Amino acid sequence: MNKFLVMWCNQGLESILDINEYLHKYEEWSKRETWRVLTETRTVEDIVPSNPLRNLILRAKLNSQRQYEIYTIETTDLSKEDLEQCFSDTPQMIVDLIREKGVKVYSDRIKEDNIVIR
Repeated sequence: MNKFLVMWCNQGLESILDINEYLHKYEEWSKRETWRVLTETRTVEDIVPSNPLRNLILRAKLNSQRQYEIYTIETTDLSKEDLEQCFSDTPQMIVDLIREKGVKVYSDRIKEDNIVIR
């Protein structure tokens, strides 16, 4: 199962991150950290891997005028390159599909039906 963190705004696709890749890095760090604690040694690799989600949400909050949306999606047959191609070829279709099937993590999206015109 492929898991991705997808971020886009009103200007297009911002990023697609492979969550499985991040989890693998975190698990490797966790094993080293456990061993370090057990042996009471210090190494250069003691730094926790950065959390990409926290960085993306910070970027979205500081640029709210761009109406960022961040979703997680799971797919069995699409790769990161396939998703990038979908955003290039049919961006509205893939955005609508992700909104329907994915899990919303963050959104600054303005819904047209909520706007009151005087």
